[in-house]
Amino acid sequence: MTYSDLYVEKYRPQSLDEMVIDPGIKAYFQEIFDSDNPVIPNLLFRGKPGGGKTTLAKIIQKKLGWETLILNASEENGVDTMRDKVVSFCQTMSIDGGMKLVILEEADGLSSSGGNGSSAQELLKNLIETSSKYVRFILLVNNI
Repeated sequence: MTYSDLYVEKYRPQSLDEMVIDPGIKAYFQEIFDSDNPVIPNLLFRGKPGGGKTTLAKIIQKKLGWETLILNASEENGVDTMRDKVVSFCQTMSIDGGMKLVILEEADGLSSSGGNGSSAQELLKNLIETSSKYVRFILLVNNI
C-alpha cells in the first residue's frame, strides 16, 4: 500500500470546485486564480483536523505553480530547522524568478522560546516581514 492509496489522499479534492467550503471563501480564491497576475497575501488557516486546511493549501500551491517548501512544523519545530530550511529557501531566488510559497502545517507546534532567547516563532515573524516581496506563507493551525 502506498501513500496515494489512502482514501484521504485518493479522494482529496483536486480543485476549488471540488471542495465543500464557504461560498465566500471559494469566490475569494477563484477571483485570485482568475486574475492575470495571481498573488495571495500571507494566510492563516485555522480549524479542526480534517476541515480542509491542507487541501486548500495544496490547491493554492497547484494553481499558482510557485516554487514551494512544505514543512510539518510539529515535527520540525525548532529554530535551527527554521534557519536551515525556511530561511535558506526564502533567501534564494526562485528558479523562474517568480514568487515562492512556504506552507507550514501544524504551525501551532513551532517553538515559542529558545535557550538563547530566540524562538522559531520570532524567527518566522521576522522572516515574513523581510521576505514579503518574493515569498508568501500559508500557516495551518489546529489551535490558535
